[in-house]
Amino acid sequence: MRPPKNVVKTLKLDTVTLFTALFISGLLVSSIFPTEYALLWLAASILCFAASFKAKNKKALISLLAAAAILASMFYAAVKFTPSLATKDLQTLEGTKGEITGIFSGSIKKLKDGSCSFLLRESYYRTGERLLSLPMPIRCKAPASACHIVSDSKVTLTGYMEALPKSNRVRFEAENCKLGEKIIKSHVFAYFDTLRNKIITKLQSILKPEHASFISAIIFGETSFLENNELYRKTGITHLMAVSGQHLMILALFLTAILYKTGVPPLSRIIFVSVCLLFYALLTAGSPSVWRALLMYVFVALTAYLDAEHVPTRAISIAALLILLYNPANLYSPAFVLSFIAVLSIIFLRKPLEKLFSKLRLPQSVNRYLAASTAANIGTLPASACLFGSLPISGLIVNPLILWIFAYIFPMSFTIAILALISPEFALKFVPFLSLVLDGVTIFLEFFEKNLGLYFEFNKISPFIASLLYAILFAAAAYFNRKEAETAKETANSLETIRKKRSQRQRQNRIEQETQSEKEEPKAIKVPPKRKALENRNLLREIDNRLMQLPRLPVKGSELKIHPKLDPKLLQINAQNLYHRVMEADSKLYMESPDRLLESCTSLLGIVSMELLSRVSRLSSKPNFSPSDIKIKFRVEHRELAMAAITDSILAPAFIIEVPDEKFKIMLSELQGLFNKASDLLEGLLSPTDLSKLQKDYELLRSELFSWCSDFITLDLNQKHKKP
Repeated sequence: MRPPKNVVKTLKLDTVTLFTALFISGLLVSSIFPTEYALLWLAASILCFAASFKAKNKKALISLLAAAAILASMFYAAVKFTPSLATKDLQTLEGTKGEITGIFSGSIKKLKDGSCSFLLRESYYRTGERLLSLPMPIRCKAPASACHIVSDSKVTLTGYMEALPKSNRVRFEAENCKLGEKIIKSHVFAYFDTLRNKIITKLQSILKPEHASFISAIIFGETSFLENNELYRKTGITHLMAVSGQHLMILALFLTAILYKTGVPPLSRIIFVSVCLLFYALLTAGSPSVWRALLMYVFVALTAYLDAEHVPTRAISIAALLILLYNPANLYSPAFVLSFIAVLSIIFLRKPLEKLFSKLRLPQSVNRYLAASTAANIGTLPASACLFGSLPISGLIVNPLILWIFAYIFPMSFTIAILALISPEFALKFVPFLSLVLDGVTIFLEFFEKNLGLYFEFNKISPFIASLLYAILFAAAAYFNRKEAETAKETANSLETIRKKRSQRQRQNRIEQETQSEKEEPKAIKVPPKRKALENRNLLREIDNRLMQLPRLPVKGSELKIHPKLDPKLLQINAQNLYHRVMEADSKLYMESPDRLLESCTSLLGIVSMELLSRVSRLSSKPNFSPSDIKIKFRVEHRELAMAAITDSILAPAFIIEVPDEKFKIMLSELQGLFNKASDLLEGLLSPTDLSKLQKDYELLRSELFSWCSDFITLDLNQKHKKP
């Protein structure tokens, strides 16, 4: 049997990603036409979908389905979307007089002249006969009579629009204020608003004003009290003051690390972290970037947990689709645009930049960090130029340095905020160190802005120019990634050729030795024992390469097959996924791809290894070890193969002899024999000559290992019930 050709994994277009791209295209196209055409788009979409059933070829089918998706998106936008003024066009309202109506939330900042300043969200502006939906919260300056507005009240102000210098934002200068009814919120949202305001008040009571305002900004996005806005803007770190996906990811990593150290199981970790992130998103009245990060975390964590095939763009596509289905107007939100562009830039630009930074001879972890940070910054530059008319080049230098320390500032600030709510006296013990760090950050930013600041302001570039820049940027990244894939493929083919030649040479030498031994008289020569496949570095590497080239199969099929020797309900969830994958594989699959039998055999060993490594500590106190103490001297990429190699390494006589429980000792000896059989089978599957015989050997081994695993789990459960 010839081994399968080497496959170099490259980023493929995912169906979900394609549909999301078509959906966004439909939203953009719909903005050109009046909303009265909604029924026309619906009829055209149904017509295209019906015509796809009569498509004569695949190309026509794809074209009709794509047209149906775009038209359906246009219909959805026409029905759901309320047209709003684009962010870049806000300053065209400068000097216009009119009436703005919105909902007040957040806090009120009293000004020196007796007036007050606050934000209105979900606001509409009427000027003349035009009624416009404003794309972002609007800062309003109102008379003293408005200083006692109740949170979540509907407010109507009469006055004029004033453009804010050096930004694309506007401020409404109110002459009269009319308070409307209080907006009745659900108890959940009202509770989180109250809790947020209470935490901010507690922070202001234990911290210096500048530190309290900074922490309130990075935790809740509350920027009303910030005094160094200009400094943060010129050094390119204003994104830290707007709660985004970065904040959620730091919080997720922080919580995951704590739960991992305390021994919380993976599924429980995912559920707990997801609930905490949802709590935080509600606490911050999350922007699209926050919900994007939350959805992406859930999808990526579940994908890794269920061992499903991971497509980098799938999670972000699903997140974008759900956010836009909820509110298509988010497509024009700067937070939405910048957040998703930053993530896509990391996906596509990180590899080229990582190779560039590797020339600096820095550690690999530092290279990856710098590459990801730089990719996000470079990717958002055209969008910043289009949306805000500015290029914070300083951010390319400052962000990698600040983000490194921000990963410590944010969890510490979050912890102090929670402690301030529970026990302000106890929270004060952590304040001095945080204050020292914040003062150091401010000094660094001021020095950088004064001596090396690179901040350019100009007229905003058109969306067409920004799109052209992105096309050039991602085309260059695609060219580089394709070249890398071709180089990797050539290297893999060369290694495969070398492996074949070496295998042929070894086979020829073995034949010659056997022929020579038949001619000579047998001598009492001590032959060194043959190394098993799980102990042989070369064989293990070859098995690893074969397995990593195989695409993932679905986790579960429509009909679940159960082996009589082992009930899958006894297994851990990870082992259950492998169990179903092993049971769904059949002779037809093995004949089409012999390496699938190699994969099934490895998965079988992975099931047993997972159960043994997770339960062995309850059955044996000697020798005292944990799986992390066992070192494999060479790298194994495939997870189940790595676990099998670890298990094989502990099934040594020195370990088995020290086991105090006689029954468990006998079971380990049996497993040692089964692993020896599995090693021989793995070696035979590398160069199969009789696949049907190997398949029978595998089925027998599967039955024996499942029987052993069932007895082992029963022994563990009995031991568990005996302990008080």
